Amino acid sequence: MERLSFSRRFGSYELNLADCTAIGENCQLAVDLSFGSMRLLVPRRYAVELATDKAFSSVNVQGAPTETPEGMIHLNVDVSFA
Repeated sequence: MERLSFSRRFGSYELNLADCTAIGENCQLAVDLSFGSMRLLVPRRYAVELATDKAFSSVNVQGAPTETPEGMIHLNVDVSFA
């Protein structure tokens, strides 16, 4: 995976990256969510660099990568009323 965009309105969603076997050097994941919730599952073999833009929303992070991650996912999250 090198780039992925996920945009949704109204509802609950889950995006599971467990089957992602490799990521590009500058892997970008963009999430745009309004009036809903989303659960993003990232295997521990990847680290995540998170940037958020929130309006009346919250972003919760749980877990941590392994000591020597295989790659970095740059995650840009834009959430409103979620």
